[in-house]
Amino acid sequence: MVPDTVRVYLRRSNSPYTIIDSAKALTDSLGYGLYNFSRAKYDSLYYLTVSHRNSIETWSKFSVQFDDDIQYDFTTDSAKAFGNNLIKKGNMWCIYSGDTMKDGVIDGTDLGQANNDAAGYVIGYVRSDVNGDRLVDASDVMIISNNVFKYVTTMKPSSFSGGIMINP
Repeated sequence: MVPDTVRVYLRRSNSPYTIIDSAKALTDSLGYGLYNFSRAKYDSLYYLTVSHRNSIETWSKFSVQFDDDIQYDFTTDSAKAFGNNLIKKGNMWCIYSGDTMKDGVIDGTDLGQANNDAAGYVIGYVRSDVNGDRLVDASDVMIISNNVFKYVTTMKPSSFSGGIMINP
């Protein structure tokens, strides 16, 4: 893995899952980062939401209790993510990359952006460089294309309150 900046959000454990705090960190080569939150309340429950420049937003499976040294490792099991929304690479579970448009779905618009950037020989720290080598080429297009065909989307708890609505 190429180290990169990742933001983690703390969200209320009930609908509408309001963001309470966020922190960003530069991950190491294994994807681990140290995040400091200043507005979180001790012993409160929060969903963790991971956001990266070209990856699908990923939520923790359940809300987790915030304490002085919360540790949550998405890489150990796909069940750590809401909807098991992770992909296995080697012996680690990883967040899907390819959401270059940051709209919660990896689809043809992301693929089109990568195709255009690959055709234009785009280099640098750009969203369509999904493998992190600072060059948009066929390898980036292939990653996105594979995820398009898997119908990868953000998976999160429903905002539905649980009642039944009957129209009079």
